[in-house]
Amino acid sequence: MFLPLCLSSHWVLFYVDIKEKKFSWLDPDPSSLILSYHFENHVKVLLQWFTSFLLPKLGYIDANKWPFIVRNDIPKQKNSVDCGVFVMKYGDCLTHGDCFLFKQEDMVHFRRRIFLDIYRGRLHKKKKQ
Repeated sequence: MFLPLCLSSHWVLFYVDIKEKKFSWLDPDPSSLILSYHFENHVKVLLQWFTSFLLPKLGYIDANKWPFIVRNDIPKQKNSVDCGVFVMKYGDCLTHGDCFLFKQEDMVHFRRRIFLDIYRGRLHKKKKQ
């Protein structure tokens, strides 16, 4: 499960891996001061909601024992504007495995791809005729 979060104009990804039974926090900014102040509160609320409400309804009663990992083995942004694109790519990479083969220099390409997908209507399912 993916939960992209915008915290004070900065995007991060909260990821619940049901198969591996773990929670992950992916932050593209290596010096994110935004999270240092509110980090514990955000994580506490998210973990409480998932472990007490959502995951037990899906049959995972032991979710409060799952580890919480802050991922540092991920590509990081080198500017102040690409956090949203990084979060989208994190989700894409986690969907297709756990391999992050991109870097800051690739963001121009990804931004163009996002634009073209929106422009060409590729984000909408085609209606069956």
